Amino acid sequence: MSISTTARATSDELDLKTKANNDCRPMKARAILILLLCLGLTLRHAALAAQESSVDYMNQGNQKAKSGNLDGALADYNKAIELNPRYAGAYNNRGLVKKAKRDLDGALGDYNKAIELEPRIPLAYNNRGNIKQAEGDLDGALADYNMVLELNPKDADAYNNRGNVKQAKGDLGGALTDYNKAIELDPKSALAYRNRGDVKDTKGDLDGALADYNQALELDPKSAVTYSYRGLTKQSMGDLDGALVDYNKAIELDPEYGSAYDSRGDIEKAKGDLDGALADYNKAIELNPKYASTHISRGNVKQAKGDLDGALADYNQALELDPKDARAHKDRGNAKLAKGDFDWALSDYNKAIELSPKYATAYISRGFIKQAKSDLDEARADYARAIELNPKTAWAYYGRGIAKQEQDELDGAVTDFRRYLELEPKAQDYARIQIWLLRMKKGEEVGANEELSIYLDKHTPGNTNDWGLKIVRFFLGRVSEDDLLAAASSDTAKDKGQHCEFWYYTGIRQLLAGDKDKAVDDFHKCLATKQFRFVEYWTARHKLKALGKLADSE
Repeated sequence: MSISTTARATSDELDLKTKANNDCRPMKARAILILLLCLGLTLRHAALAAQESSVDYMNQGNQKAKSGNLDGALADYNKAIELNPRYAGAYNNRGLVKKAKRDLDGALGDYNKAIELEPRIPLAYNNRGNIKQAEGDLDGALADYNMVLELNPKDADAYNNRGNVKQAKGDLGGALTDYNKAIELDPKSALAYRNRGDVKDTKGDLDGALADYNQALELDPKSAVTYSYRGLTKQSMGDLDGALVDYNKAIELDPEYGSAYDSRGDIEKAKGDLDGALADYNKAIELNPKYASTHISRGNVKQAKGDLDGALADYNQALELDPKDARAHKDRGNAKLAKGDFDWALSDYNKAIELSPKYATAYISRGFIKQAKSDLDEARADYARAIELNPKTAWAYYGRGIAKQEQDELDGAVTDFRRYLELEPKAQDYARIQIWLLRMKKGEEVGANEELSIYLDKHTPGNTNDWGLKIVRFFLGRVSEDDLLAAASSDTAKDKGQHCEFWYYTGIRQLLAGDKDKAVDDFHKCLATKQFRFVEYWTARHKLKALGKLADSE
């Protein structure tokens, strides 16, 4: 209708001019008028056809994108833009396809063009913000999400996305506010519930996080990511079995979800299933070879299985991927210590602390190697720093207790071991043994035996094959030396470690009985195992040195 009306108006204006100036040629003027009218109609019909055709290609592209045919969608969007270079929606949608194909720069260019053509299109700002966030431009992303909300204050997705940016910038309070608003605007947004759960988990509100993950899964029961997130929260709550169920479900829903394999490996390692953990870490690395953390975790399993060279290879690969990973340096230091490379181990611990000055575990590791080198004051300083950074780190108290014991600060050592017991309710055998030894040294034989017997009686049922409890039974005279030796594991990874402990504790028993020669012989056998990462190895070495029996080769 608009084309014909305009053509008629132009025709009328041209027709009047012709009569005034050239009245002697009415037929020629009329022919020119008809020609111009037809040409105008043709051009406008062509423009309309091009617009209609570009919309058709746009719609075709949308359908192909929804079906997963990204290349076909890209071709259709290209054609739509070719026919109508000012089609902002086509640029926006082509940007979405390019993002899906991991062409982030191409996607960013398309969103920029869409915004240039239509400066008030919220969707393009939102999508451009997503690209900027993915590329680490958090300030740029924040500006784009702010623009979306200026144009449309009720855009729940923009609040959710802005919450992601605030969380990445460390503004947990601001992120929580945005996720709350997103849920207020869209109570069925599973993604907003999941993201809010993640913030609550980070803030230590594990119950709140769990409730949000549960709600997210009620809304979207097929979200592998949400099952994985809920598994992490359950893991933090100590519910390892529940976490394992969630990781299994995540993998069932998405067999290519590398992070779920990595997390399941952590659970299996914590439950003592080293082979299962190794298999899961292998799969996680197969799916994502550039995930440094998984290389570290796999290295730790290999180290636990006695494969020190394999562990070092994984730690080196992790550091190649991320040279500033403090955990990789610390764990590589542990492997070097186990191989007897003490100076290199210390170098790695120093580097870990340089990279992360508040890394409590690194101070514990460095304290151990300083203690091994008989630098007890500096070792105690490192343990104290670890406790200052994390007063609930049990092993710092255990290490400091050993150092105090070697310096004959018996009461202080007992205090530290008892604090360890308060913090570590599940791994108490060795601390109980240390307290028993200290009380025996203080002449409290009756009380020491009574305390250790009560502990043993509470833990014997169902645990009689536990190595640590067998050592407890040995000191109480309920297991013979021969039986304890026979109980030492024949497993390659555990064999030398348990034999190191056996010879140390039998040596201590001989000292208590007054047989120094037999004690010296046992301590030498302990050192022969070369289990450098065991406290018992270094304590046996210190005992020999104190007795004047340490050989130069040892």
